Amino acid sequence: MTKEIETNEKPKHCLMNITPAMASAMLKKTEMLGITNRRINQKWVTRFAKIMAEHGWMLNGETIVLDKDGGVIDGQHRLHACIKANTPFATSVIKNIDRKTFTTINCGHSRNAAQALQIDGVKYNTQIASIIHGVHLIRNNTFKNVELIPMTNTEVTEEYHEHAEMYQRIITTVYPLTHANRMLTPRTAGSVMYYLINDLGYDWDSVESFITGAISEDTHPDEYVNALRKWLFRNAKTNIRESIKYCNVVLAWNAMVKQTRIPKFKDTFDEIPTFVQV
Repeated sequence: MTKEIETNEKPKHCLMNITPAMASAMLKKTEMLGITNRRINQKWVTRFAKIMAEHGWMLNGETIVLDKDGGVIDGQHRLHACIKANTPFATSVIKNIDRKTFTTINCGHSRNAAQALQIDGVKYNTQIASIIHGVHLIRNNTFKNVELIPMTNTEVTEEYHEHAEMYQRIITTVYPLTHANRMLTPRTAGSVMYYLINDLGYDWDSVESFITGAISEDTHPDEYVNALRKWLFRNAKTNIRESIKYCNVVLAWNAMVKQTRIPKFKDTFDEIPTFVQV
């Protein structure tokens, strides 16, 4: 049996185009009322602000939640982003919500990028979402920085659909080997392949031979690839982080391209090495 909600004022829903001035007033009202929200995550504010400034913010059903006095219960990051971007945004707003409900907000599981790709019918959605995030990390030279702001689901799906054929070709190439040998994750193997081919312009055959050779149990004829393969094989069941393996992949590739001496593979790196350009 459903219990009727006891409230003097029932919740009201509306659509609003919130300007920076309105966002500022709503946040000031919240502070004046003494409402304590979550600590502001400036990285998320910056990310949201960038999307708003580029007019990429979409009316997706997520609401700004206000109590009966106009205080913000949920939505503070979007409001701060609106101010930072100095750009208005359209949103759903629901008013007259009891402040006691704050602890129940955002308790459900949010949809991740892999699920967004799954909804689009993408095969290997989990692995491909991970590869796209890996490419993002390589481009920002932050492969071991877990504090990097993740890509939004929209950014991941747009990136995939723009280069769907390439991502499918890469995952079908690396997944059987990464799954069988565990020498590299699909994210590392796949993102390195994509970055070298798409961003730096190396040819498919050279990159494929390098990556598949490095994660194969079979000896490879190229001395650089074989040296990396041996190191990865020895460390396949150790606790060495994937970011360290990535750094050694970079060392091996650069040495092979420049035809310098075979690198001494390391367990620690002070700085993340970058791939040499064609």
